[in-house]
Amino acid sequence: MYQALVDSNSLFKKTRLRSLYSNFDQLKESNPDGYEANILAWKKLINQIIESQDGVTLDTSNLIEELSISADINNTIDARIILKPLSIDTVINEICNDPTDKKLIQLKDFNNLEKSLYDDSFLSNISVKNSLFWVLSKSGLYSTQVNVTANKEKTGNYLVGTKFVSIPKLESLKDKILSKLKSRKSSGDSTPIFTKSELLELLSEKYHFSELDSEIFLKYLSRDTNDILIQIDPIITKENEKIEIPDPVIKIKTNENVTITVEDVATAQLKANIKLTNMKINNLTVKVESYETKVQNLIKNKSTNREYLKLLLRTKKSIESALIHATSNLNNLETLLSNIQLQSGNVQVLQLLNNSKTILKDLNNELNIGKVDTLMEEISTEVGKVKEINSTLTEFNDMNNTVIDEEEIDDELAELERDEARKEQEKKKQEEFDDKDMEQNLIDRLEKLKVNKSSSRLDTTSRREKAKKKEKRTALSA
Repeated sequence: MYQALVDSNSLFKKTRLRSLYSNFDQLKESNPDGYEANILAWKKLINQIIESQDGVTLDTSNLIEELSISADINNTIDARIILKPLSIDTVINEICNDPTDKKLIQLKDFNNLEKSLYDDSFLSNISVKNSLFWVLSKSGLYSTQVNVTANKEKTGNYLVGTKFVSIPKLESLKDKILSKLKSRKSSGDSTPIFTKSELLELLSEKYHFSELDSEIFLKYLSRDTNDILIQIDPIITKENEKIEIPDPVIKIKTNENVTITVEDVATAQLKANIKLTNMKINNLTVKVESYETKVQNLIKNKSTNREYLKLLLRTKKSIESALIHATSNLNNLETLLSNIQLQSGNVQVLQLLNNSKTILKDLNNELNIGKVDTLMEEISTEVGKVKEINSTLTEFNDMNNTVIDEEEIDDELAELERDEARKEQEKKKQEEFDDKDMEQNLIDRLEKLKVNKSSSRLDTTSRREKAKKKEKRTALSA
């Protein structure tokens, strides 16, 4: 059954299989290192097996058969042999009796625990007990350690059929499942509430837990991690009325102050009844459709058995009547649940308002009118002192300041303005001069261009006349 896990485990190499599957108990004395290596390899494989399963338990009833493998340890294809683990009992005993690392605990011990697995006093008691039991067992006087060895000869199914609870598996599933459960709360609920039957069904459908695994998991969440509350006993209302709880109510804790109230019980029971009624409606709907199909097929095939047709129709009518009744019940249940959730929300709002009123009252007591008036008077007095100090400092500064002649200031300002006006006039004159100078410069350049052009034309005419005279002389000579 676990052949694939063995084949994929790096510690179960072909060269190690013979030693791992042998009876290596005697190695504890003769070869401690070899013994520890084998124990470590088997511990890791057992952990893999538990992780590969859906549940949280390990059952040793058929473990020897499930761990037996077909192996080729001599590298010959035709010589495969069946290897049977002959020290798996020793491995289980080592895991369970390790006081420093509790990974497996017998189911009966898990169920009988009165305190949390994580309770300091419980853990210290385990350590003390294991130390005492070790001394006593060595002396041959007493032993209560786990022992799953049925016979020392290791023949047949030599393991005692026992169920163990895996603590690491519980720890790894806790946050994952709690997160899913918290997300399933109804719109009107502040925290998720379930009946036990509803939760067991959910764990079975979503996580493939057996009923035993579910019971273990709920006990772990309730007793060991304190993540849920379970109400089993009847609950008493404020009017001293007893409300029976046929199906335990379970509430997910969101803080330490969470309790199960009368409203929680009513809500959980209504939700469970609504779910059952919905299932009933679905079944009745399927039946009605089935009878309708039968009648239509008989009529289509021109059946002459009218009495049978009438019987089918009467049955259909009866089922339809039950369907109408179930639908009416569902509407009533959903209305009632909605009203409870609405009123529960109103109560929470009222409590919040009442708490806010108390806080405001306390704050107002801290800030009464008399205290405010006194405070304002004190502030006003201090502000007056600040103004008086500032006024005194200003007078002192005025006394020490040099006396300034205002006429002298006016004369200096007028002189500065006259200087600025002179500068502006000089700037304008300079700009006008520059403009005239630029204009004259342009005129001179134009005149030069005209002269140059005239000179060029005269030179050209002179050259032409000289050329004509030369041609005439040449002609006469000829």
